[in-house]
Parts: sequence; C-alpha cells; structure tokens
Amino acid sequence: MLKDPERARQEINQAIATATKGQIPHVLTPGSLDNQIGWVLTDALYMHAGWATPFDPHETAPGPFTTAAGRPVTARFMLGGQYRAVSTGGWTAVWLPYRGGKLAMEALLPPAGSAGCALPAAAALGAMTSRLASGQPGTLIRSVFFPKVNLVTQFSMKPVLTGLGMGVAFTPAADFTGLSQQACCIGFVEHAATLDIGEKGTVASAATAVGVEATAGHLLPPQVRFDRPYLMVVTARATGEPLFMARVADPRDPLVAARKSV
Repeated sequence: MLKDPERARQEINQAIATATKGQIPHVLTPGSLDNQIGWVLTDALYMHAGWATPFDPHETAPGPFTTAAGRPVTARFMLGGQYRAVSTGGWTAVWLPYRGGKLAMEALLPPAGSAGCALPAAAALGAMTSRLASGQPGTLIRSVFFPKVNLVTQFSMKPVLTGLGMGVAFTPAADFTGLSQQACCIGFVEHAATLDIGEKGTVASAATAVGVEATAGHLLPPQVRFDRPYLMVVTARATGEPLFMARVADPRDPLVAARKSV
C-alpha cells in the first residue's frame, strides 16, 4: 500500500467492480491513496432481485412528483396492485415482496405535507416493520403507483460520521491497535451506491472503503535516488575521521567510461 499507492487503488477498485458486477466501477479516485495510508478496509454488496409480481411495463406512465425541496418534477410511475400496507402516525408502509420470498422492500410514505423525508419515530418504524414482516393483517391496497428509480451516488462519510460522534476516529487519539500496532487513525471513508428500480425488480449495489493511516513512526521514509553525480565519504565511526572521499560522476566501470569518453 505505502510502496505503490496508485497500483493499490486500482486493485481495490477492480475488486469492488467485480463484486458489484460493474455497478460501481470505482470507489477510490486518483490521488485518494498516498504514502500515509497503510490499510484500506472495504466491503461490497450487490443485489439483483425480481418482483414476486412484476409491474406491467405497459402501465408505466409519467406523473408528477414533488421533490424534498418542494419542486415539482415528472417521474415515470409503475402501476401495481394487491399489496399489503400498514399505517402508523400518518406514515404508510407498503410491502413489496421479491420472487423467492427471502427479500422484500418496505416502502415508507410520510404524512402528506411533511417537509423532506425524515425517518419516522423509532417506535412507529419498528411497529410497521414487524407487522409487515410477520404477515399480520393490514390494509390490502387496490393499487400502488411507484416511481421508477435510477440513482448513482458517491460521497465522503467523514462529515456524517463526525456528526454522529465518531470524530475522534479521524485523529491520532483513536485506538486501532486491534488492527495493527502501527495503525494510527482513519484517513477517509468513501461510500458509493447504486439503485435501479424497474418493472421487473431491483438492482442495487453499495461499497465502502475505509483508509487507515499508519503511525508517523512506521511510515516508509521518502525515497532518495542517487541518479546524478554525488559525493561520498567513508569515516571511522570511533573518531569520525574521513578515510575516503570521492565524487562519483559516472558509476559505470571506469574502463568502460574511459573508452566512451575518448
């Protein structure tokens, strides 16, 4: 990692691209690794799941959507029906199962007129999730208009994690000796994700890279290349007396150098 940061970056990106089936071609940008980063911890997740009941593409049509900023835009809405839903505190949760029965999407619609899309209270969220997941009776809705989604995002999580109280992890006061005695602190946390929701199902991927800096005492020292004329002195360590002194202008065999200089 410290010896060839660019090669390490490319190998990490290739591993993540492979794990996410090409959905996330890179999570580390050029120059994101330097000679201070000793370790990069990564994870990657890929999902390709078909709906238990696919939406009919012929029923997909444009419709109005109001963004979190209150701006009206046009989205492509899929039309489906016969889904279970529960409501608590003005929130409505709709259960959209995937084929095979092992996965399902819980789509949460906030109360009308609410600003943005903050999460519901923990108690309300837990109640809706448990009721839907357990198959408890709820409201059987006749139809649902669900927008098609194609999102790609990548950002640094350092501000988010710092705001959540993890700021010390990015300072030398952190303790990552469980990883290595030479580990100092977190240098960066990069996160990337994709989400594609369509009539057939959902394709989603996510990847995170956490760069951990090495302690200053264990960083590789900068390289010094003696690739031009230099001086050298051989000294006696006991007295410091110089025994040999030379100026190396051409390190090649002296006979070869002499012949070429003729």
